[in-house]
Amino acid sequence: MRISIIQEIIDKFRKKKTKGFCKIQNTLINDFIIKDLKKVGFTINDESNIIASSNGIKLNILFQPFVIWEVFTKGDYLLQGKEENSILIDIGMNIGAVSLMYAAKEWVEKVYAFEPFKPTYEEALSNIKLNPELESKIITFPFGLGKNDEEKEFLYCSDAAGAMSTTCDVYSSNPIFAKYKEKAKKEVVNIKNAACIIEEIIRKEGRKEGRKEGRKEGKRIILKCDTEGSEYDIIECLAKSNLLKEIDIIFLEYHYKGCEILEKELKDNGFIIFYSTIPEMKENIGFIKAVNIYKKIRKE
Repeated sequence: MRISIIQEIIDKFRKKKTKGFCKIQNTLINDFIIKDLKKVGFTINDESNIIASSNGIKLNILFQPFVIWEVFTKGDYLLQGKEENSILIDIGMNIGAVSLMYAAKEWVEKVYAFEPFKPTYEEALSNIKLNPELESKIITFPFGLGKNDEEKEFLYCSDAAGAMSTTCDVYSSNPIFAKYKEKAKKEVVNIKNAACIIEEIIRKEGRKEGRKEGRKEGKRIILKCDTEGSEYDIIECLAKSNLLKEIDIIFLEYHYKGCEILEKELKDNGFIIFYSTIPEMKENIGFIKAVNIYKKIRKE
């Protein structure tokens, strides 16, 4: 989750001079978040803390409300254009908001979702189970993706779950999260080679078959990557394995290292890039939408 989003929420809160944050089971929910969710069609059950979108997606509002707000009100993950049979690869599933949003679309056949932090992963499973009609479309994996297969130990804090990273110390990297370090507990996470895992998905979905004899068209591949820093390793790994060019559309958050490295890799693999970010923040953190135009031309 973008730090700029959190700051935007705080600034909006101050300008409105709202009475304050309501603390519910260690989750800070600002009044305007609820109002914004209602504006886009959500209804809220105060007794169960379950919110439901206009098309029936259910989520527990106590699980990272900032993430729910970001996904469903900012519009960053909305896909415009032709509806084609697609799969979503969700790297950094978090609480499952994006996975559920796409699983609810008729033209999305399957979602492959990855989340390395066990407490967050369990929250995602809980949200998915609230949506039994979508559950069979979502395949979840309790590990993260990166350059290598490895096991790491990190300090995890549920109050800052949306900012947890497998590549950097978020408590030192940004003062916004420094205060959460005292509450943090050790978590062991597993990371697997991104190319190996994604190549298996692509092969299963029929994307690489018949490449030499003439490409066999399969499902459109949509990649969402929000990993608080490991996006650089993931994109580099996919590029070196010639898998990046097999992806049609990418939604990507970048953190801490800027966008130049990612921009080069994407352009080298046939993508045109659109930015959805605060201009003055572009060097450090932001959001990229990218479309593989080379692949689109080749298909046509």
